[in-house]
Order: sequence, then C-alpha cells, then structure tokens
Amino acid sequence: MNNSNFVLELDGATYHLSSHILEKKSDFQSVSGCKFLVSDFEKSISRVMHITGDIRYAEAIVARALQDEGEFDEPVTVITHWKKKQGGKNVDIFFTALTSRVYLQYLDTIVEHPDFLTLIPVFCVLAGFINQLNPNDPIAVIFRHNRFADLVIGKKNQFYLATQCTAFDTSEEQIAVLWEIVSREISSNIRETNVAIKKAIVLNWIDTKEDLPTLKDLEIEPYIIETEPIAHENTLCLISFTRALQMFPVMEAITPGRGKLFFYADKLSPFIMAFFAISILLMLYGSFFFQSKTGPLKGNIAVLEEKLHHISRMALSQPRESDYLDTLKFIDSLFQNRNLPSCKGIINDISMGISSSTIVEELKIDFPDRGLKISLTGRVEADFDTAYKEYQTLVSGLQKEGYTVDGNTFNTRIDSSRFELTLSRSIK
Repeated sequence: MNNSNFVLELDGATYHLSSHILEKKSDFQSVSGCKFLVSDFEKSISRVMHITGDIRYAEAIVARALQDEGEFDEPVTVITHWKKKQGGKNVDIFFTALTSRVYLQYLDTIVEHPDFLTLIPVFCVLAGFINQLNPNDPIAVIFRHNRFADLVIGKKNQFYLATQCTAFDTSEEQIAVLWEIVSREISSNIRETNVAIKKAIVLNWIDTKEDLPTLKDLEIEPYIIETEPIAHENTLCLISFTRALQMFPVMEAITPGRGKLFFYADKLSPFIMAFFAISILLMLYGSFFFQSKTGPLKGNIAVLEEKLHHISRMALSQPRESDYLDTLKFIDSLFQNRNLPSCKGIINDISMGISSSTIVEELKIDFPDRGLKISLTGRVEADFDTAYKEYQTLVSGLQKEGYTVDGNTFNTRIDSSRFELTLSRSIK
C-alpha cells in the first residue's frame, strides 16, 4: 500500500495522508479520489475476549455480552480482526465493537462514494502490523497518539490483549501516568497468559515525540521502528505509524460488494492492456505469416485449374478425326477415366498433410492409362527431427487416402530438408 491515499480519523480530527504530506481536513468526504479510510471510531471498544460457544456465532455472543455489561445501549456491530477456536467450545476473538447505527452510516457512505473507498479500523492496522512482522514470540505494539495509547499483545495469528489506555491530558505528568497504565496492562496479561514478552514496539504520531517509554518492573526492550519524514503544517514530523499503514494488507479491509476486486483490477489494468495488445500483434503476425505461405500454393492451384478447363474446352470444341477403331478406343478411355479425381481434389489431399514449415516447389500430376501419377518436390524449413516427422505425416496421410509410394527420397541439411516423392493411384 505504498504511496496510497489515506484518510485518518483520529482523536476527533480528520487527516489526509498522501506522498509524505499530511493535511488536516474537515471530514473524509472532502478528499477526492480512491482512498483508504482509517478510523478509531469514537466511542468504540477493542478487546481480545474469551467466550464459550460456536465460533460461527462468536460476534453475536460478543455483542450480547457487551450490552449486558452496559457498554452499549443500542444495537452493536462487531468487526472481527482475528478469532480462533481453542478446543471444545472455547473461542478467543480480537474485535472492535461500535454501534450498528454508526457502522451502517460508514457502509452507506462507502457504497454511495463515487470513488473506491475502503474502511480500516485502527486496531485492525495494529493486528496486521504484528502479522506482517511474524514474530516467533509475543510482542507488544503500542500506538501513542494524543492522550491515548492503543496496546496490542500478540504474535502471528495469535493475540492475547487489546485495549486503549487513557490519560486525562497530554501534560508530562499525565503521559508518565499513561505509561504506568501501559506497564500494568502488560504485567497483568503476562501473569494471566503466562507468556514471555521481550520486546515492545512503539508507533508514534504527529503529536507524540520519539522518546521511549519506561516500562516499570518489566524486562522489556521498547523501541520505535524506523520513522519517515511527514510534512504537516509547515513542520517536518518523524512518524512511525505510517510504516504500519503501508504494511497493512488490503484484503483485510472492510469493503462492501466487489470493491476489493475493483481495486486490484484498477492496479492491474496497465498490465492487462499490455497483455491484450501483445496478443493482438501476435495474431496479426501469425495471420500475415500463414497467408504468405499459402499464397503461392493457391496461385499454383488456380493455374492448374485454368489449364484443365482450357484443355476440356479444346477437347469438346475441336474433336480429332480418327477412324472407327480409334473412336472406340477413345470412348473406352473416357468410360474408364470417368472416375478420375479432379486436380483440386488431388491438391486438397496433398495440402491436408502439409505443415506451415513445408514448402512445395514442384508438383506434377499425370494420368496414364487407368491410373494416376504424382511427382512432388519440396523442402521443410525446420530441424531434422521436426522435418522428418512432418514428412512422415505427409506420406502417411497420402497413403491413407489410397496413394501408393513409388519413390521416396529425403535429404537433410542443418536448417532444412529436401524431399522428392513419387505417388501412384489406380482408377477403378
């Protein structure tokens, strides 16, 4: 998702991030073009919860539990970032929950938006970040922004804790208290899950410095991943949260209908157009190539047909004078040759076995008494193995059509092979 068009709803403000420039906007709809909407969904709740029930109905069980706890007083929508069956009917689920009214408003906006728009919860970004890092051991990821610290503990395809820690304001004293709260949450989770956490990754925002937290009573090494320069209100800020945005897999975003399909189709459209253009050029080349090969043969056929037509007209219009015996012989010859094949039929028989690399240089057709003689000379422009196979295909095809091979010569060269073929066929 490098160089993507991001819109972020964070701490009650809306930002537009594109090409390392961060601008504040009135709302996300004021940004034109295709974009990824990353939102913290004000008054939403993100947790890792252990439930008992069918994994297919985990979201419904979570929604009911949150309403019973008094977290929401209206219908709830649960956005699942991860869930896993732990044996029997025990299920662990990592989710973000918000009122269905707000969630449906977002979906309606996505559907009606003229450009591609996809929705990404902030905690979904943090979950995707951990999955992309693919650590063998659990790690803690802390996203510090304003007076909040979003905390997720997990490893690839396994999550243990998700919560948002809050301070009263952004004073130094309150930020120190905020890090104490984060430390207590991590310590409590270590005791409950009995997992060892050796590393904590801090993601910062424009309103937080790069100073690392002090995680009291924990043997954890906190560090900030590589930051990148982002221009915001004439100030160059070094931010690491944008790295997590770039690593987020698009397929995990929320997009109604076929939005993701359209997104990838738009990305791949230049390659698809190039593929079709190359295919059309190859087909045109193939068409011209085969026309050049069949053109001379068609010309030869046309000449032979014209000569035969001329001979038949001469025989009818200018009968030879002969004595009575000669006339009987002529009539007998006509009777015997009534089944003579046409030259077109003979050429068709030969053409069926000729490949694109075979060139016929000379074709002789003769009709001796009650029979047919054919002499065929040409070459095959291919390597020896291919040329010999194509020649054998030609010979076997003619034999199947009733021709007898009287003479058979095949001479090969490096790049082509020559052949001479004499065929005969009796006329009944």
